[in-house]
Amino acid sequence: MYVSGAHNSAVTCVEWCPDGELLYSGDIHGKVYVTVVKFQEGMTQTALMMHEPSPIVQLSYSWTNLLISTEKRSILWDFHSEIITQVGQKERKSPGPFGAIFYPPSKEEKEETQPVIYTSRPGLRLWTSDVSGKVSATLMYKALTNENPPGIMIMNPPPPCFASLPSGYQPQFGRLRLLHGQFFVTWDISHLWVLDASPCALVGFHSNLGEIVDVSTAGDEIYVLQRGGERLIMKLSLIPKLSNPLLGVMTLLEHSYKSLEEENLDEQEPGAKKARGFRQKA
Repeated sequence: MYVSGAHNSAVTCVEWCPDGELLYSGDIHGKVYVTVVKFQEGMTQTALMMHEPSPIVQLSYSWTNLLISTEKRSILWDFHSEIITQVGQKERKSPGPFGAIFYPPSKEEKEETQPVIYTSRPGLRLWTSDVSGKVSATLMYKALTNENPPGIMIMNPPPPCFASLPSGYQPQFGRLRLLHGQFFVTWDISHLWVLDASPCALVGFHSNLGEIVDVSTAGDEIYVLQRGGERLIMKLSLIPKLSNPLLGVMTLLEHSYKSLEEENLDEQEPGAKKARGFRQKA
């Protein structure tokens, strides 16, 4: 199945609605398209939603709005009124690949409560706001990154692969991904952070993953797509691998069965107990 009649420049991000019927996509020229996907007919229909003057960085879906983060600002597109609302009162003074995401993410069933918007900001900060675009809090992580932040361990790490950093480089939060239902993962060209927004805390940090191209999360695992390293994709996890829990359950059940047999045996008459013991010896 192909999506035609849409982008004529590099696609920078995509976002599915929970039921899989709509696909939203943004490109480097600031255009956002919506594609209706008809799986049974094997057909797609695409239309231009809006055009921003700067590249699209990230898209995030809710049942009432599409959250669109560009290099200059984050905005909300209302599906019913088609009115655009800016998050915050002013555009960013320093444009960059800053992301934005709804929390909690939308599910297949419509929610009664409105989600909260988290937006990455210059200076290792996050904004929180509501769907009206009003900023309610600024979370500052810069001081936490200077206080020996907790590292993320990699099992069987490959040889170091250092990214070529531009002159005057300063670490900055970028796109946002949800991890384990409660943390946010964000990254730039060479750094990756795992953030807790309630309370404001730095859960994990890594600064030697090579040149990071993109990051995805699944459950409690982080997948990093890199350029120029020995591995193109690396898997990280904050939770250590545990032994098979079923083995412990089976052992516990075996002990329980043995104890139950011994109790039943003790309750039997002495003659029956001796007869059973004789049969077992035979």
